[in-house]
Amino acid sequence: WYTPAGKSYEEPGADASTIWASGNAGVVTINTANVTGVAIAGTDKAAKLVTKDLGSLGQLVGQRMGAGSIFTGAFVLDIANPLNSTKFGIPFSAKPVSFTLQYTYQPGTPYRNNRGATISKNDSCDIYLLLENRSQPDAKRIATGWFRSEESVGSFREITVPLQYGALPANAPVYSKPANGLFGNASDPVTHLTFVAASSASGALFEGGVNSTLVINNLRLNY
Repeated sequence: WYTPAGKSYEEPGADASTIWASGNAGVVTINTANVTGVAIAGTDKAAKLVTKDLGSLGQLVGQRMGAGSIFTGAFVLDIANPLNSTKFGIPFSAKPVSFTLQYTYQPGTPYRNNRGATISKNDSCDIYLLLENRSQPDAKRIATGWFRSEESVGSFREITVPLQYGALPANAPVYSKPANGLFGNASDPVTHLTFVAASSASGALFEGGVNSTLVINNLRLNY
């Protein structure tokens, strides 16, 4: 974890050249950072992601809830179009078979939408890894590994999420499929990897449970 130049909050990584990013730069414009390093043992730190209620100011612009998120890529704040701020993915060429990490999760209440209305819905954490081929203007999804859960997990639980190469089955959740519908297969080269973890699965819609908290540690790729 390091402190970016001119900022008062930490970001994941050793310095500004890190492959990691978060949404902190956006959240701190109206609140405090919601992605922080939390000590586990000695100098070991895990990533703590918290969904924050951004109050009346966030509500005015349809961004009442700010989910904590950490991802591979970069965050370049775009005030006019906040969703354009996240630049997912890093250059990558290997083909892991799964990923493993440890996590805890506490879904928060009440659950609010982007305008602050309370909704009868349980929050869920979202953790996923995507391999893509971006050699053409329209990216192809090569492999997908997705974990989404609303279960409360109080102590660290280790999970291993398999990567499925090629097209997902027709009955796979819509959220796990590429927006452009394009899949590659296991023989296609990989050019980019995207890993995302978020304290609220619908954070991109600026909704979620107040104080939903996801902590992740010890991420590794398995071959």
